[in-house]
Amino acid sequence: MSGSDKATNWGRYLDLFRQQLLVSEGLAENTVNSYCSDLSHFLDFVRTKSIAPSEVDVYVLTDYLELCRSGEYAGRTISRRLATLNRFFSFLKEKEVVDSNPLEKLDRPRQQDQFPDYLDEKEVEQLLDAPEVEEPGPEVRDRALLESLYGAGLRVSEAAGLKSENIDWERGELRVTGKGDKQRLVPLGRQALKWLRKYFREVRKDWDPRGTVNEVFINADGDPVSRQQIWQIVKKYAARAGLNDVSPHTLRHSFATHMLARGADLRSLQKMLGHSDLRTTADIYVHLRDEVREAHEVFHPRGREKT
Repeated sequence: MSGSDKATNWGRYLDLFRQQLLVSEGLAENTVNSYCSDLSHFLDFVRTKSIAPSEVDVYVLTDYLELCRSGEYAGRTISRRLATLNRFFSFLKEKEVVDSNPLEKLDRPRQQDQFPDYLDEKEVEQLLDAPEVEEPGPEVRDRALLESLYGAGLRVSEAAGLKSENIDWERGELRVTGKGDKQRLVPLGRQALKWLRKYFREVRKDWDPRGTVNEVFINADGDPVSRQQIWQIVKKYAARAGLNDVSPHTLRHSFATHMLARGADLRSLQKMLGHSDLRTTADIYVHLRDEVREAHEVFHPRGREKT
């Protein structure tokens, strides 16, 4: 099915859903318009990615949640949109357009949660130390991946799409392709650089002996690691470290909060995170400044020194 066909189907299903609400359920037109307005935001998201209704799963929904959280949307707005999506996919299931409602598998954010979750630095250390790296193998790759997600504040899609040619080994920088194919330079911490070198030297060269695979993170068959696999990797080591509710985006938020704790300004943080608008960075993180600095003093070994 082509991208245009998928887009057309979304529009048709939205029209059918609208008729269901108006005619079969007898809802007021203003109420129905509100439902359709919420859905149009999600439909814009899936259309740009050429995703059909049957292809929407918990990973697509999580990416959409991250989009909402990275904007200026309040927790109430996000909760309302998820409720609308739940109703819409229940309708699609009744019409046998989809086999199941993917919202049923999604961990919903609590409405009162206004700010992103993040790990303190001790918890980050627990997570990063979780892979068993005594012998070359997948867990060395996973350590390099975790270090990169945290050390550069990468989105999961950015980590999956990272190319070997985008690592500047001398300067310790990554050239990251973010939303809208916009590129940015992100400094990479010493530990992340160390583990990337170890992964390339001891593991990756055996998985891609001819050097024909562009992506940095691959598996033993030489295939690029997908976004879904990155999610599973993070969940695996979070469970091993005894941490709950950790996702790749949790590491990105942890990176941002710890940068603030060390005295980074919002403009620098905006550039490192790849936000197009400084207001986006401010809306998400400015209210965390005092809380983060207090946490830094408690959890970071150098927290009581001048930053």
